[in-house]
Amino acid sequence: MKNKGLGNIASSIVENNFKNLRSNLSCLEKVFKVTRTLNRLINDQEKDADVFFLFLDYLNSLDKMNDNTNEVQINLITQGFIFKFLDALGYKIEINRCVKCGGKLSKNRNFFDCNCGGAVCEACGSNVGNILPISNNSIKIIRIFFQNKIGNLSKLKINHKESKELSHVKYGFIC
Repeated sequence: MKNKGLGNIASSIVENNFKNLRSNLSCLEKVFKVTRTLNRLINDQEKDADVFFLFLDYLNSLDKMNDNTNEVQINLITQGFIFKFLDALGYKIEINRCVKCGGKLSKNRNFFDCNCGGAVCEACGSNVGNILPISNNSIKIIRIFFQNKIGNLSKLKINHKESKELSHVKYGFIC
């Protein structure tokens, strides 16, 4: 019979205290926000090694940041983690083809449909009201998120507009 409650922890050993992360308030703020998202989407006491190691990679990547790192780069790593986290939970975002017609995405103008979970081409998106515009660069960045480790994402350079687009897509998809 399983005991009720959280159990007792008699002792522990710290493997990594993330010293740089703890001293960088901007990074620490992102970690707290991400942790709230994790708590909303994962059940208590549910084991998932893939999610654990993904979160560990995220913390290690932020720990490598310094005080001179700009907010866009910190957001990029955080957004990359969230997209990879959602994918690990089975919420696959379709970003290679239009979720409405299955055709190729437009070279000019595309959208993101949060309800359908993916990109929408220009032809299908022109008649739908509850979608977000998304640039081709933002679509490429999401593809890069899925194909790379979190530590490699710090090498990407994006502008503020793309960072905002990714943020809108992320929040629209989660909420």
